[in-house]
Amino acid sequence: MKLVLGTRGSQLSLIQARGLVSRLSSIDPAIKLSTKIIKTAGDLHVDVPLQSFPAKGIFEREIDIALQEDTINLAIHSAKDLPSQLPDGLEIAAVPERITPNDVLVAESQKRFFELSSGSTIGTSSPLRSAEILHLRPDLKVRQIRGNVENRVAKVLKGDYDAVILAESGLVRLEITNHISERLSLREFPPAAGQGTIAVVARNDDEEILGLLKNIDDPSKHAELTAERTALARLEGGCSVPIGAIAIVKGSMMSLEASIFTYDGLQKIAVVKEGKREQATALGEETAKQLMTVGGRQVAASWRS
Repeated sequence: MKLVLGTRGSQLSLIQARGLVSRLSSIDPAIKLSTKIIKTAGDLHVDVPLQSFPAKGIFEREIDIALQEDTINLAIHSAKDLPSQLPDGLEIAAVPERITPNDVLVAESQKRFFELSSGSTIGTSSPLRSAEILHLRPDLKVRQIRGNVENRVAKVLKGDYDAVILAESGLVRLEITNHISERLSLREFPPAAGQGTIAVVARNDDEEILGLLKNIDDPSKHAELTAERTALARLEGGCSVPIGAIAIVKGSMMSLEASIFTYDGLQKIAVVKEGKREQATALGEETAKQLMTVGGRQVAASWRS
């Protein structure tokens, strides 16, 4: 079977793609999987802040179009880059892996977050991380930073920034964890929905591909992603608004914490709920509903004012 896998061209994306190729080849050596690199809007316009892009899916829209047009058979994404609603005809067919969902601090001084001097400059392209920083340390300066993980680390080492906050999973996959100054807590820095998770997307009418991908799906990690993405969708969020969501499966049960911030970090509202693993969608919906009821609606309104 000859298949074409669509992916972004960053080093991190290619590492993830090679991992998927290895997994599928181990299932059936007859599978011949080639990789097609597709540049997305987010890759082409690295100088534009994420919240300035006019459309959702800035890191995957072009890949999804290729999938819809049948020029590729499947696509691999960092799940946090996916919009809360996939385009018509596509679905997350497998969640083969989730490693640490935590954020980490990379500081040239090797200081921890609360040890940074007042006025220190932290780089991030994420409105969520910006709000989290300002919520905890309003005395710090947040500056936009774009580019791949390696370049962001290099900018800290050169002294362009005092520190950056990044997903630990990216540093783990790139094998550059020696630059980590501190692993940040999930409670203080709730991650974006899907952080650390790999999602494989396919056409929902391609039964052969869907059947193949079931062999590499991790049901627990898929349930976590489903709960987080459901909450994100119900909150009408995406990468341009400060919403955090983290689900954790333990046995047959799952907890979900969803957090919502004002852009300036002055307000934070968080809700934690538990439910059955197989009821991930319901848990996401219930958590989002409660979050909006206890003040999240007012916080969300502030984004549009």
